Amino acid sequence: MNIKKEQTTHIILLVTGIFILIGGPLIVKMAQLDTFLIGGVSGFGGAWTVNSAIKLYQIRKKPEEYEKQVIEQYDERNIAIRGYAGYATFITTLLTISVMSVIFMVLDYTRPLLIGGILLLIHIVSFLVYFRYYSKKL
Repeated sequence: MNIKKEQTTHIILLVTGIFILIGGPLIVKMAQLDTFLIGGVSGFGGAWTVNSAIKLYQIRKKPEEYEKQVIEQYDERNIAIRGYAGYATFITTLLTISVMSVIFMVLDYTRPLLIGGILLLIHIVSFLVYFRYYSKKL
């Protein structure tokens, strides 16, 4: 792991986040788009800025601890934990979309039901595609 490369990456992300945080709402306002987008763009830029600032602080103040943290991230145990958590999240999302589709069906809302059904289909197909891809890769 190269800490200098990580630091450079986070500096670029920090500058980009600040640009999005300040410039994004201005562009949305000048283009006279929906004001709802201003909150989304600001949130996206702010999250990027804060995340990069925290990582830069960690790299600068405690580089050994940061390096240890990155190494542990790719530890076999943590990889397995992330796999189980990802699968649990997949099942939770699948159930949520299914319940939403049933609710829309009961309420006789056709468009949201179709959107939910298509989303459910995309979710299942993407799981099967990724499962097959990683089965061949590993």
